Amino acid sequence: MEAEKEVKKTGIQLITEERQRQIEVEGFAPEHDLGYVDDELAYAAVCYAIPGDNRIYVGDKPELWPFLEKYWKPAKCEFSHDRNYISERIRELQKAGALIAAEIDRLNNDQVKVFKFFTEDYHYACSGTTEQEAREYLTEYLDDSEILKVEEIPESLWDERTITMYEDNDKENEPFQMSIRECLEDDESSLIFTNDPEWIN
Repeated sequence: MEAEKEVKKTGIQLITEERQRQIEVEGFAPEHDLGYVDDELAYAAVCYAIPGDNRIYVGDKPELWPFLEKYWKPAKCEFSHDRNYISERIRELQKAGALIAAEIDRLNNDQVKVFKFFTEDYHYACSGTTEQEAREYLTEYLDDSEILKVEEIPESLWDERTITMYEDNDKENEPFQMSIRECLEDDESSLIFTNDPEWIN
């Protein structure tokens, strides 16, 4: 009887498995990765993606390696003439792919978002890279216990929804319209709009 041929995992499957391992075993969850603001994850991916015999080393780690030396874990067979090179090379590329996925997640998570907070009588739309960041900005002026519900306003609506604004935030002045996107202040948390009359002169 002919033995069943081993079904090899695809690259996507291998990368997904490694990313899950990084999160569940190493503790490198998306929240943790937000601290890598200098492209460290991308540089680490590059170090694993470059074939072993083309890497430039400084000491025992690649020149571009952004972390401590103890975290550099290359394949045991780094050169193409080594017996187990293919399986070891696939393992390195698996790590590289997972690190790229982590960097993409970090960039997505680091973008400004807009959250709409509801109290019993009013609503407040605030920006922040996370809900917690936007909430902390709002609760400088509002008791956190007053917030009953939170919704994220998707970016697809930022250009569609317009807000009536007044020069110097004074209703005595001529009103004008701005989209949510136009109201965002770079990466800083801010109040975008509210129906609370105490916030408008």
